[in-house]
Amino acid sequence: MCKKQCCNYFSQKRVKADIYETTCLDLLIKSWLKTKTYIHPLNYLAHFYLSGNDEELLAGQFLGDIVKGRDYENYPPLIRAGILLHRFIDSETESHFACREFRATLRPYCGLHSPIAVDMLLDHVFASRWNEYSEIALHDFAEKTYMRLSNKVSLYPEKTRIVLHYMKEHNWLLSYASTEGMKRCIRGLAKRVRGGSALEKAADNLETLVVPARSCFESYFPHLVTACTDKINIFAHSN
Repeated sequence: MCKKQCCNYFSQKRVKADIYETTCLDLLIKSWLKTKTYIHPLNYLAHFYLSGNDEELLAGQFLGDIVKGRDYENYPPLIRAGILLHRFIDSETESHFACREFRATLRPYCGLHSPIAVDMLLDHVFASRWNEYSEIALHDFAEKTYMRLSNKVSLYPEKTRIVLHYMKEHNWLLSYASTEGMKRCIRGLAKRVRGGSALEKAADNLETLVVPARSCFESYFPHLVTACTDKINIFAHSN
């Protein structure tokens, strides 16, 4: 969609005239933020790390929240594997006993949004302990990941391209590491989801909640690394 087409679209939607001063991409971001399609950082860092060094697995992981049902079959083999790996990680996170206990801890703070808070807080702990798991600095990993994701942009639906733009512009992967950066991520998401005020409590109490988050991470993440390595080996032998 070119800028002229984009402006025509928003004219039909009767948006305010000052929006036209932004770029076409910014127009689309503003539109989607007002709909049910939310742009926000969740647990991308763990997903991307667990893709190893494979660019197609990485792209598939990035598509994992967007591609539904059997639509993954429309993609090349390793992209499909990445989508399925994303679903596997989500399933493991949902079912692992340490994550279930952590969700219960968060429920008085975040209510129905506690699963979202689990994802974000675990990535915060992971980012803060990054050097224990990687010889590459987090900043370098983030830049390399953005480049690799950009290499596969032709495969992404338009909404995913918007997310990638926003991710790079605000450097989500690096922002997870600091307390203030994570608070900004949580509060930014709280503004965009229904009932998001409950998430504000997670930001307000982050220093307290990071203690059970670390305990959960220590029990859960080594298991997840092993399980994903096994899963990737299965994918490699099946392709």
